[in-house]
Amino acid sequence: MSNTQQNDSTNHEFTPTITTTTTSSRSPPDILEKFRYHRQGSSLMMHHHQKREKENDDIDLDQLDDDDDNHNKCYQSPPIPYYCPPKSSKPPQQPPSSSFKPLSSQSTNTLSSIPKSTTPNQLYSSSYSSSSSFKTPIAGNSLSSSKQQQIPKTNQSSSSSSILATKSNLKTPTTTTTTASTTTGMIVALTENKNREIGLAAYNPINGSIELGQFCDSQTYVHLYTKIYIFNASTILTPPISNESEMIKMITLKFSNLMPTTIPRKLFNENNGLLLLKQYGLPNCMTLLEKQLHSKYLALASFNALVQYLDGNDVSFSNNCLNILFSGSERTMQIDAETIKILELIRNNLDGSRNATLFSSINFCKTSQGERLLISNITQPLTDLETIKMRQNCIKFILKNEKQFFAIIPILGKIGDLDRMLVKFTQKIDSRKLGIKAIQSNIHNIIQFKNSLELIPRLANILSILNDPLLSAICKNLSNKTIQSSMEETFKYINEHPPPASITNTINQGKSTIANTIVSSIKQGVNGLLDVCKKTYYESLQDMNKLTTYYQEEYNLNGLKLQHSTSKGFFFSVPCKNKDLLHLPNIFFSQTFKNARCSFLSNDLLSLSRRNKEVLEEIILMTSISVEKLTNFYREFLSDLFNVSQSIALLDLLMSLSTYVTFNDQCVCPEVYNKGPLAIKKGYHPTLLALASSKKNQDNRRHNHPIPNDTIINETSNCQIIHGPNMSGKTTYIQQIALLTVMAHLGGYVPCQYMAVPVTEKIVSRIGTSDNMQGNASTFMTEMKEIAYILESANENSLVIIDELGRGTSNTDGSSIAWSICESISRIQCYTLFITHYKELLSLCHFYGNIKNFHLNLKYTYQITEGISNNTSYGIDIAEMASIDNQICQKARLIRSQLDSYLSTPPHPSQPTTPFVQQQQPQSTNFELE
Repeated sequence: MSNTQQNDSTNHEFTPTITTTTTSSRSPPDILEKFRYHRQGSSLMMHHHQKREKENDDIDLDQLDDDDDNHNKCYQSPPIPYYCPPKSSKPPQQPPSSSFKPLSSQSTNTLSSIPKSTTPNQLYSSSYSSSSSFKTPIAGNSLSSSKQQQIPKTNQSSSSSSILATKSNLKTPTTTTTTASTTTGMIVALTENKNREIGLAAYNPINGSIELGQFCDSQTYVHLYTKIYIFNASTILTPPISNESEMIKMITLKFSNLMPTTIPRKLFNENNGLLLLKQYGLPNCMTLLEKQLHSKYLALASFNALVQYLDGNDVSFSNNCLNILFSGSERTMQIDAETIKILELIRNNLDGSRNATLFSSINFCKTSQGERLLISNITQPLTDLETIKMRQNCIKFILKNEKQFFAIIPILGKIGDLDRMLVKFTQKIDSRKLGIKAIQSNIHNIIQFKNSLELIPRLANILSILNDPLLSAICKNLSNKTIQSSMEETFKYINEHPPPASITNTINQGKSTIANTIVSSIKQGVNGLLDVCKKTYYESLQDMNKLTTYYQEEYNLNGLKLQHSTSKGFFFSVPCKNKDLLHLPNIFFSQTFKNARCSFLSNDLLSLSRRNKEVLEEIILMTSISVEKLTNFYREFLSDLFNVSQSIALLDLLMSLSTYVTFNDQCVCPEVYNKGPLAIKKGYHPTLLALASSKKNQDNRRHNHPIPNDTIINETSNCQIIHGPNMSGKTTYIQQIALLTVMAHLGGYVPCQYMAVPVTEKIVSRIGTSDNMQGNASTFMTEMKEIAYILESANENSLVIIDELGRGTSNTDGSSIAWSICESISRIQCYTLFITHYKELLSLCHFYGNIKNFHLNLKYTYQITEGISNNTSYGIDIAEMASIDNQICQKARLIRSQLDSYLSTPPHPSQPTTPFVQQQQPQSTNFELE
């Protein structure tokens, strides 16, 4: 009977037809007879296999046959090429003997209980802040979506209090495509009173923390808008309120893909919120939290609603494991959401990616938690002078100690995302209710945590010899006794040095798989039954290798190899350049050809593979029980583990800011003080400088390198009016000043020769002229709303940047409003950069001593110059540069001169109203100066 050959170039999935396959050669009897033994296992294993049919939805793998669903997902081998050799003429040989033995019912030692360790002594004084006892000047600010703490889960079956009685009323909205347990955006609960005071609670699924806040907002809800934008919220929870509510209007207008979800008003209960706070919060943070949340009824009400919603959507918390933070009057700079977009701090305005942004320019972080902390600091820079100077001194110290600098960086690169690991430790998990895929993920998570935990003492040893206050504080957190006890407890279960899997190295050219890592993760002797299963697992691999050797010798298949893929499981492959010339024995079936290779199966391999899968699933389940006991130990020290994660993030941030200096020769450490002028000498736009220095632009560096500019803003020139032609660099210049101000408040270096900057509490801006079509707001209406917010919120410690105000209305109205607003802002005494094309505004300096004029030239030098430019025909000059016909440009100059003469001289009654049009008078003419 000839072999059936398949050639499916798109789907190489094995579909064995065992019942129709006949064999012309004898099977390896010794292997198969010793393979056909009965599995003996504990009742827990049997319970797991009885439930497997329900749990198979967790694993999405191709089926090998009807009885072989959900093959080992844990293997992560890359796709394997397929092979082929000529037909064998060599006589059959005797197959090798097998080492298969049945499971011994006598080796069923049970795992002894873990000795309960006592909580370590508190290593931090009361002067440390709420974020896991981490001192505020050390940690800096912690943005809600970037805080380095975690979230716990609680057993849904526990009857902790009557507060959770209403959770059955909560349902995930049908319009939501993601659930609370799977979303990556933050889930925010909001409530508002009649005085426009807002309480919020935001759950971060990445680091498992919940941030509470309560504040009074403006009529435009700009503070709430900024919070939601920074949170990157995926779900908004509100009590039943009218869609005509201004808050709801703002959310639907600013976030078109974010529709608020209504939940029962009774869930917004501040009394229950306080009880939940005490039930779930970390014990060492409760005293400060209760003090901060005193009289914050709206925040507590939102917290209760959020917890109830999460608990009803498969996100429950363990007692005393939830990291809760209150964001009150933080010592951070306020940057509204529109300014974050305009300055391109995190995402660019071209494609929404992080390329060509301030973040990408200074990001040299090696860890995920470090990147999140950097984003937090960029969107909410520090305003605490002590913390800023502490960071500056630390970076100076790091740069002077190159040996330690280059020793720390590679270690940080090997540390995993501790935030995500700790989130899983805070969740209560019943292994008997989980599918194989979920169990496997938990095991892999703790192995990763073990690997990261081993690196922390190395960091602490390096930091211990560095005499810097900030690095010493980080070292203290990393040297916590909890780390040592956690490592000792971990190595009671987890192999410190997993044995080499010499047997499995013959598969896939020795490439390691996650399955082999899991099998060797738990030490010998922890669980007797697990040890037997592991032995059986390796024996099954050994027998598959022996079967491969037998087929090679029996059928002269010298190129035959045993391989494995995630979707197909185990299979054979041989080289095959021409499938028509390949003639395999009848015992092989499900042939698939691709890339000059042929893959196929045999009944013997299917049997061995099926047994291997069953044993592996038992190993995974028993391993997960040991892992769960180890996780219970970690829960007792979550506060200290949170400190470790936050310390790693801060260290990574400091190393990133230090690395930025090594890549930029123009950087200096800025002088930061409470009050004083803003002075910059030869300052560069940081994003443009990074783009010019990138490898892509090395060939064109002379043309792409940005031009440095000097800036001085003080009490006698706090309002600077800037004018000049289009494309001369006006907008780039004011953005540069704002970006350098942000960088200075990070505590790092800035790209310039010298910089002195006062502590800036707020940066507000008005740049752009686009209409808001969805909100039915014109350009001018949008301008006026943004200006109203600036006039309302700016103070003497603010930096205000305004570009092209009044362009959305008539020339006369625009110049008049721009004049009046410029006067009002100048009286606030905030530092203001005001770009305009209205030459009338250049006269303001004659009436106000604190207003100065600056300009950029038509010849694109991109350098700012004090005074009024002599050339006011920018538009006509640019038209000539754009190759507009010379006659048109000359006519335009003539009209311009007549207009200037006409507008500067009062009209006589006998004179026509339009000097250059003699026969026809236009109905309305708006002239806009270029």
